[in-house]
Amino acid sequence: MAARILITDPIATHRIRLSAVLRSAGHCVFTQDTLHDLADLRPDLVVLGPGLQFDTALRQFTAAQRDHARRLNFQTLLLCDTHDPASRLKALTAGID
Repeated sequence: MAARILITDPIATHRIRLSAVLRSAGHCVFTQDTLHDLADLRPDLVVLGPGLQFDTALRQFTAAQRDHARRLNFQTLLLCDTHDPASRLKALTAGID
């Protein structure tokens, strides 16, 4: 079953590479440089790409959850280079997988 996946990353090459892999697997992929228009896209999965700073990604996710919590149900995957256990716990506590 194809999923509706939103890739959010400020770096175009990251968005292009991730979307190519996911489209080749048969998924419906949307890309954006910031996290917005979730109500219009209604994604099953939101991928916060590696080009986002950890704090920026967390802030965008928290705002999106607050704005759309009652209307949308989506999973979130954060791709980042943070190896700090405290940051991982902060993301998991916010609801990011």
